[in-house]
Amino acid sequence: NDTIAVWLWYNIKKGVSLNSYAESLVPIANDQWFADQLKKGTLCYDAKNKEYIPSVLYYSGNIYDKIQNLVTYKSLFADINLLDQYELQSKNLKNILPPALKLTGKKDERLVLSVLSSFVKNFEINIDGENKTILSAFKDYLRGLDDSDLKYNVRPWHIVNYYIDGDRMPNSWDKVEKINIKRNAAQECVLQITKFLAEEITTTEQERIEFAWNKQNNGYVDVSYDKIPLFMEFSKYFKKKVLEIRDAQREGIAFQTSNGTGIIAYDVGVGKTLTAILNIGYAMQNGICKRPLIVVPKPTYEKWIGEINGIYEDGNLVLSGLLP
Repeated sequence: NDTIAVWLWYNIKKGVSLNSYAESLVPIANDQWFADQLKKGTLCYDAKNKEYIPSVLYYSGNIYDKIQNLVTYKSLFADINLLDQYELQSKNLKNILPPALKLTGKKDERLVLSVLSSFVKNFEINIDGENKTILSAFKDYLRGLDDSDLKYNVRPWHIVNYYIDGDRMPNSWDKVEKINIKRNAAQECVLQITKFLAEEITTTEQERIEFAWNKQNNGYVDVSYDKIPLFMEFSKYFKKKVLEIRDAQREGIAFQTSNGTGIIAYDVGVGKTLTAILNIGYAMQNGICKRPLIVVPKPTYEKWIGEINGIYEDGNLVLSGLLP
């Protein structure tokens, strides 16, 4: 189908060697083919790099960056008569953009910033005509509060000195008192920074914070690895049973194939060993590697050999392996 054809074309474009079956499916990529795939939605145009890219890859990553690049290079779409494609990609990117968290949103949609985060320490806002980091402005705000403004049994300077700045409390203070101050300061700090950002800064500055934070921390969409075609040969049977590749195992192969590296960290029983061996087989059959290095604990060495190639006794196969 078209998704497979596009992926094969893309792999050839990247210089990936394909097995003989996959090579037989590689399409003839001419202008009409590219136009057809754009229309079908299997391809997108990356104007920044002036290249076509499979949709499964285009609609992933930092979506804020993708939208910004699309707007920046809109003229290039016009130059090659692809303004309709521009509108389609813009619409699709906006549809998959994760919902933005807001400083004044509903409880489950609210952006709550940690005063200890690098974002709060480094992002600058305008307060009364002066540029300050969020953290600096918030500390000034706290110093202007009265004890009666706080909900928890703590004082404003406790929050600044002992929670935000991390200063040591006097040795003369009781241990339990120190623990209570630190706990209360942490709780009060969350309340006060939420109030400060919702009530003490302008709407313009709120929108700047929301956009910057969401772009940095809430704009990423994973690749749909279940939509990436894979081509490899493997045994029909494994350990005397018909081999069934689970979705998680298939996506594990697609992940490492797409990213060029990866760590298989599945839970016990999901199939880490099987996924690893299938990755090795895929890499060898598609020209990604020739002599893979497999490092395993010595007690499991023979087991790995058996699961890859099978186990033979007196020349007869007694336990089928994964790879042909």
